[in-house]
Amino acid sequence: MKKVIGAIGKNGTGKDTVLDMIADSYSVPRISMGDIVRNIAEEKGIEPTRGNLNGISKEYFGKFGNDYFIKIVCDRIDSSDAPLTVVTGIRTYLDAKTLLDRYEKDFLLVNVVVTDDRARLERALARGTARDPKSIEDMLRHDEREEKLFGMDKAAKLATHTMQNDSTLQDLSDQVDVWMKENFPDMMKKA
Repeated sequence: MKKVIGAIGKNGTGKDTVLDMIADSYSVPRISMGDIVRNIAEEKGIEPTRGNLNGISKEYFGKFGNDYFIKIVCDRIDSSDAPLTVVTGIRTYLDAKTLLDRYEKDFLLVNVVVTDDRARLERALARGTARDPKSIEDMLRHDEREEKLFGMDKAAKLATHTMQNDSTLQDLSDQVDVWMKENFPDMMKKA
């Protein structure tokens, strides 16, 4: 059975950072649901702002079903030879539940949490992408829109582990290393 790791959390919590650390440090391939949506935006000539990407997601959910993107991800996982894959961009309960139903105990979902909204905003601003909020008010409105569209709080309840990301990048890296050694002792040798 293939093993799959996903992460969920609000904008700026470091969920992609956690998965990047796993992918980069342990030579684990990654599949990005966000890249699937961004590719659609690029093909249509649409600027990849967070609002536009959410609009594309909503459009495709309406046309093809709410499991459209996660089905693509599962097909890619299943066609890969990799025994372990990380999946970025998990947002909905259906995304998490589909992976859980398909891979059962071999799907591990990490909920990445930051308790200070200003710290989340600073991290988002540091990325400097068009899709990120520019103010605390904008970020909180974005959180509300994403919760309404995706229901991330319900999905987070399926998490098998929570990582608190209120400290340094090194602290987060240390948490990831401990977690990987606990969950994949036979598979993991740091690259």
